[in-house]
Amino acid sequence: MKKLFLIILFITGFSYSQMIATDVIYLIDNYGFDTFDVDALTVETIESFETDTLSTATGVVGTTYSAALNQTTITLTNYSMVTTDAGIAGGHGALKLVDFPEGMIYVLGVIGDMSCSAVTGITATGAVDMALGSATTLTDAETLGNANVDFVAKVDETLTASAGVWDLVTNTPQTEDGHTTATDVWLCVAIENTSITATGTMTLSGTIVISWVNTGDY
Repeated sequence: MKKLFLIILFITGFSYSQMIATDVIYLIDNYGFDTFDVDALTVETIESFETDTLSTATGVVGTTYSAALNQTTITLTNYSMVTTDAGIAGGHGALKLVDFPEGMIYVLGVIGDMSCSAVTGITATGAVDMALGSATTLTDAETLGNANVDFVAKVDETLTASAGVWDLVTNTPQTEDGHTTATDVWLCVAIENTSITATGTMTLSGTIVISWVNTGDY
């Protein structure tokens, strides 16, 4: 009977994203639910509960699943990142992955892996740094720092035959003040001067998972 009742709720369009805490308590108290059968539940029913804005770049897809804790997953598939040659200052590239909703954003951790399968304008054995930051300050820079590395410190990689791999990991919680202007997450890349010969591209693939909480706006 309990399973039938839950299936009826899903058929009538009643999803977890529409249920507030008091509704859940009411069901448990009045119908005796001690566990929920989620056989009929698809993950889309709790998708994008927060109003973050995910990247719409070609070759990039993303999803946010929400409860109190949000987890945003961004996947790049052969994404072509433009890498700008800044002359003697080296080279750089950046991709905005997501805009968080306005508020105080508490980032619990980031787990990511990124790989490059091809480059243009960069030597086949070029030195390339990668990081995740709250902003891109890369105008004429061959190194990453400041707001470029807020979420994940720079990871150095030397390409082999124009290919490379970066493990982007942090378990250090951090609060970003986005109550006036929403905080962004940027994938930032910097290339040493001797490794870049012209403005070109890097072909990137991989997945980045960001776990976060919006503690409120004011």
